[in-house]
Amino acid sequence: MAKLEPRVRALVVRSSSGFIKSVHDSEILLVNYRSAQHIWDLPGGHINIGEKPEIAVIREIQEETGIVAHIIRKIGSYERFRMLRTGVRLHYDVHVFLCYGDGIARPHDTKEVLKASWFQFLTDKELRKICSEATK
Repeated sequence: MAKLEPRVRALVVRSSSGFIKSVHDSEILLVNYRSAQHIWDLPGGHINIGEKPEIAVIREIQEETGIVAHIIRKIGSYERFRMLRTGVRLHYDVHVFLCYGDGIARPHDTKEVLKASWFQFLTDKELRKICSEATK
């Protein structure tokens, strides 16, 4: 009789993301991952074993964008879940940091990241104006 191997049913993925403002407070840094080509997202990624979330976010931002980030503060953390086709459930434990940085965004990890770019950051007042003009 064949011995059945135990199967993994859930994996915990620890990750860090950074909300990066330019030093002039007028832009935010976003990345376009190969896995989601039509979506721009916060840069970030996995936390290595023994690595602190604060160190991971700085490392990931630099790998994905070429920008050296400086942490202002931790914004918070959240969990999300994803079921793979194999039946394995992924449990993401995500830490989010407010950071600042400056420079030309150039992805170093081009296998994972298509593009990295700065985007104009709108204030609440500017966003309300755009929304009200769009609904006229």
